[in-house]
Amino acid sequence: QTVMIANDVSYVPLIDHEGKVNVGVVRRKTIWSWMLKNDGIPPTEVTPVRGRPLPSVKAGDSLSSAMKMLKTGSALLLQGEDTVFTHFISPRVTANALESYSRKFFAIEELEGLIREKLKYLSNENHAEIADASPTDAEYTFGYYHRVFSKFWSKLGLDQFERKRVLCLILDAGKYRNSVMHFQLDEASSGLASVQKLHKI
Repeated sequence: QTVMIANDVSYVPLIDHEGKVNVGVVRRKTIWSWMLKNDGIPPTEVTPVRGRPLPSVKAGDSLSSAMKMLKTGSALLLQGEDTVFTHFISPRVTANALESYSRKFFAIEELEGLIREKLKYLSNENHAEIADASPTDAEYTFGYYHRVFSKFWSKLGLDQFERKRVLCLILDAGKYRNSVMHFQLDEASSGLASVQKLHKI
């Protein structure tokens, strides 16, 4: 109970058999109820305060299915590919993770906004040299940015920058954008650094 309060934890899952069997959960409020009924004496064993096991999801399950389960429960356990339970997922944990992930979306959106502002210096005829017509917002891609910047480097006023380096950053940022948008992000990727460097440029 003291450890739970000190770490601001409301419940602790009980995992047995080397982390592979979800056998129950101990909730702080259950311990409080026990102590109120037993003259403030905490339980000396888990059994009297053990509740039903928390629901679980497996690595690879969709985010939407996990969110639906969180709507009807307080928390989930994440079971890895080796069947070992590895993470505890609560609404607060999910909200914090989504907030952190959203920053990546915003960084990409801001960068694309800056790039598109730069492309306003080009005429429809310039765009037609890259594609059949000027692209709509939905048709702008990092591959398109790469082709445009490569062809109209001087016209876009970029001669003061190292061309090869910037074009490589655009391709890397494009790969990063796709991985973020499809929730397949490799945290070790250099993509975010490329996005940040392009921001500065």
